[in-house]
Amino acid sequence: MKKFQTIRRVLLRCTTCFAAAVLLLVVWPHSVLPSYASSIDEDRQKLALIEEQRKNAASQRQSAAAEYQSALAAFKDAQSEQADALAVKAKLDQEIEALEDEIESTKELLTEYNRLLDDYRAQIDEKTKEIDTKYEEFKARIRLGYEDSLVTYLEIILTADSFSDMLSRIDIVGSMMDYDDRLMKDLDRKKQELQQTQDEYLVLQAQAQERLSDLETQVPELEAKKEENAKLLEELAALYQQALSSKDTASAAYNKAQRIEQNYAAQEKAIEAEIARKIREEQEKNQTPNYVQGKMSWPLPLSTRAVVTSNYGYRADPFTGKQSFHNAMDISCPYGTNILAACTGKVIVASSHYSYGNYVIIDHGGGISTIYAHASSLCVSVGQTVTTGTVIARVGATGSATGNHLHFGVFVNGTATDPRAYVNIP
Repeated sequence: MKKFQTIRRVLLRCTTCFAAAVLLLVVWPHSVLPSYASSIDEDRQKLALIEEQRKNAASQRQSAAAEYQSALAAFKDAQSEQADALAVKAKLDQEIEALEDEIESTKELLTEYNRLLDDYRAQIDEKTKEIDTKYEEFKARIRLGYEDSLVTYLEIILTADSFSDMLSRIDIVGSMMDYDDRLMKDLDRKKQELQQTQDEYLVLQAQAQERLSDLETQVPELEAKKEENAKLLEELAALYQQALSSKDTASAAYNKAQRIEQNYAAQEKAIEAEIARKIREEQEKNQTPNYVQGKMSWPLPLSTRAVVTSNYGYRADPFTGKQSFHNAMDISCPYGTNILAACTGKVIVASSHYSYGNYVIIDHGGGISTIYAHASSLCVSVGQTVTTGTVIARVGATGSATGNHLHFGVFVNGTATDPRAYVNIP
């Protein structure tokens, strides 16, 4: 019953609205540069709105997934409870059927015992009458013997032809008396045997009657249990349908949330592609390359204690622990450390991003650009020309960061590439 109530509570929760969406951090697509404020403000606003909507949709999808799992578990529990109740019903049906069969058998046995007892009673009455008859005959002979005993028995003895004949006649007289005695004893023994058999069957009859009474008292108990189980089955059937409906509803909600999230993701991707296109157009305006292969400088003072903590490529995401692609180089260093321009160029982005935090992008011409993210503060503005080593920002942990560090990346024609191929690492 406790499990039954738990299923009800879960189903009740599943029928309520999904929890409010929780904002989630989303990594910027690896192959696209962030937008910059001076030329594509409108696109950036659209992108920010779509990103927020996609995050809300992702949160709702996750909530819907959790609700579906709860509803699925409740559905399986309802199935299990229904199966258990059906098993109980089957067992009760078997017990009632077996009880009814035993009652019928016991009644038949009682009928047979009663028939046998009637038969034995008739036989006992017959033997009693026979004994009484023989006894009366015996008494008559005794009376006759006493009345004429001297004459009768003397005649039998004295009329013997010889002494040996006399002894024979005496034996005959004794045999006649012995016969009567044996006859009476045999009749009495048979009567006693019949009486004993009758007594035994009376015991069996009493036992069968007691068993029948006991069995008949069990019938209402089993019927009550069966009725209670039938009510439970009705409730479980309704609960099963509710659980099935909740599961289907939760599944539909999840699928809908997933479609909405995918739709926003597609819109986001389209806007990002448009932003990337505009960035490329802006970069194409500056075809004079400031970068010379292998000559890009380290973006931090050489005197600063700095450690590369994450290179370009696949890694375990610091927030989720799952494998994900990292499109830049992370360099751990103290808070407030000066961030330096790795090469001469024009600042095309000096802004803030939910993931990058405060960041700067410098266009170096020839399709080459660099990004500097998670800064505590910015020291340049959009459109400003900087030279190699210019202080453009200071190290911090803004945006999606686990600690103070510089996120340094290199883009070639808008596509992220491995910074180690373009910068001298001390």
